[in-house]
Amino acid sequence: MKRLASILTIIVGLSLLMVSCQEMETGPKLDYDKTTPPSIQELDQQSFELEEANAEQNLVTFRWSDADFGINLEKSYSLQMDFAGNNFSDPMELANTKADSASFTVSDMNNRLLIMGVAPGTEQTLQFRVSAIVNQFTDTLHSEVIEVTMKPYEVIIDYPEIYVPGGYQGWSPGTAPPIFDVNNSNVYEGYLLMSTGPGEGTAFKFTQGRSWDTNWGDNEAGGSELGDGTLEPQGVGNDIYVPDSAYYKLSADLNNLTYTVTKTHWSIQGSATGGDLMEMSYDQDNEVWTISADLSGGDFQFISKDSEEMISGETSDLIYGKENPIYVQEDGAPIAIESAGNYTITLDLSRPPYGYKVTQN
Repeated sequence: MKRLASILTIIVGLSLLMVSCQEMETGPKLDYDKTTPPSIQELDQQSFELEEANAEQNLVTFRWSDADFGINLEKSYSLQMDFAGNNFSDPMELANTKADSASFTVSDMNNRLLIMGVAPGTEQTLQFRVSAIVNQFTDTLHSEVIEVTMKPYEVIIDYPEIYVPGGYQGWSPGTAPPIFDVNNSNVYEGYLLMSTGPGEGTAFKFTQGRSWDTNWGDNEAGGSELGDGTLEPQGVGNDIYVPDSAYYKLSADLNNLTYTVTKTHWSIQGSATGGDLMEMSYDQDNEVWTISADLSGGDFQFISKDSEEMISGETSDLIYGKENPIYVQEDGAPIAIESAGNYTITLDLSRPPYGYKVTQN
């Protein structure tokens, strides 16, 4: 009898353990009739015109009530922003906090609007909501939506830079074009024209500042040698040679002391071009690629066909598509052309975030 009782105790214990493990994997069961989502307060004003003169002043504070999941659960709140009409299909998270409010300066919000793709000087209708989050196994509770308009101002985002002096610009670090560290990771990227004349090569180095005090080259390069893609410790590397005057994509990883040099030439292609590759021209004065062309309804992407990585000799297509209404990103979505007509299209790779513009003539 004692043996049977022991077996029953073990079975009950295992059953409780299985239930406990299941709850750990799926989370607690909620009675959603007893839950209350957070409620976001209406703002005192519904229209904001942002001004650079007030950049460090507080623009807006969002406040919300506490969410109730029916049982005592630790939760956080996500304040989200999206374009009106998007139904929060691809929102920007403005804050993730355990508090019941979040404040933003004029500069904070302006940068977020520009990154989101709101054109400077353009009034944009936006929606905001707060979501209460427990874990991946528990449904998120969303607040109601509030709607406001905001107009950002134009400002250049200051990313960390290194510079690329070379024979194509007189070997002057003081006037050399920069490449940028967008992710603050000590990895730099940028596009620039290295031109010394048709069919002529040039050489360059990377410098940390507007002087030769800290610079990097490649000891395997020099003369007409391309190098092996390895940067030498500062100050001892040879000049890096490229054989053609061309528009290059440069990258430099200063963590691993490596670099790449990719020769590009940009076109547009897609259903709006009938599948044809339409070559763009480089406007050196404005540092943009441009084309005016008759397009049909459809879409297109920017493509640099058979871009050549100079050191390895490998070729591949570089494709940029839509990130949002004013910026493009690598492998981004096709850009829509609503109706047939003649369009002027520009691609600006001069500094990040990379921009584009489509104008019907």
